[in-house]
Amino acid sequence: MDEKKISVLTCDDSAFVRMMVKDILEKSDFDCIGEATNGIQAVEAFQRLKPDVMLLDIVMPEMDGLEAARQILDQSPGFPIVVMSERTTASLIAEAVKLGARGFVTKPFSPQTLLKELRQALTSREEQESPRPSV
Repeated sequence: MDEKKISVLTCDDSAFVRMMVKDILEKSDFDCIGEATNGIQAVEAFQRLKPDVMLLDIVMPEMDGLEAARQILDQSPGFPIVVMSERTTASLIAEAVKLGARGFVTKPFSPQTLLKELRQALTSREEQESPRPSV
C-alpha cells in the first residue's frame, strides 16, 4: 500500500541544512517536494508547489523568513509554517507566533524535534479547520 507522504517545502540559505532536513524527511512520513534559498524563492515555491507544510529559516538573504511568512500567510491564512533559527530569543519567537507560525525549531535540532514540530503544526491546522461540535 503506497500511502501519500506529507509534502514539505524547505527554505534555508544553507545547503547543508537543506540536505540534512531532506534526509530526515525522507526517512519519515514526510516528503521534501522543494527547496528555497531565500524568502523570495520561498514565496514563489509555495505558490507553485502548494506544500502541506513549510519549514522556513528566519535569517535568509534578499527576504527574511518572517517577511516570507507574512506574505504566505496573507495569501493562505492558517497555513502551517514551522520557523527555524540559530538565534532564539523570546522576541523572535513572539514575532513568529504573532505572524501565525505554528512551530519553532532551534538549530541545531534533532530529527525527533523537527518531525514533532512539523506534525504539531499540521495538527493545529486540522483542529482549526475542523468544525466544532455544537453543545
